[in-house]
Amino acid sequence: MIDGSLVSSFINFWDSELDLLTNVCPRTFPKGQSLEIINSSFFSRNLENLTSESDCENVTTYFYRNLASVRYKNIALKEDLSNHSLAIDTKMDLERFSQFVNAENESWIHYDFREILKRYPSILED
Repeated sequence: MIDGSLVSSFINFWDSELDLLTNVCPRTFPKGQSLEIINSSFFSRNLENLTSESDCENVTTYFYRNLASVRYKNIALKEDLSNHSLAIDTKMDLERFSQFVNAENESWIHYDFREILKRYPSILED
């Protein structure tokens, strides 16, 4: 349920002088709205450092553990919404999402994440 307008604004925030642009360090966006852009040359230079299983599964964990050597910018909300989830990670999440889609028909695809949070309160129960 990633918010397309959030992706667009993130691309506009990108600066080629950065190694990493993120919204999860610290997290203020709901789970499922996480975005990270990694400079490809920075990633290539650090690829050999990604040796643990967790780093290979989610490459950004290495960079977050080593932030002192990363040129990064975090995009944060004024209001902390990190305790909410708009992710579809479990069967229960999928069932809730299906109920939401059925209730909203196709209009939901035009909602930003705040509108989805407002219109579907049961998502907030995570």
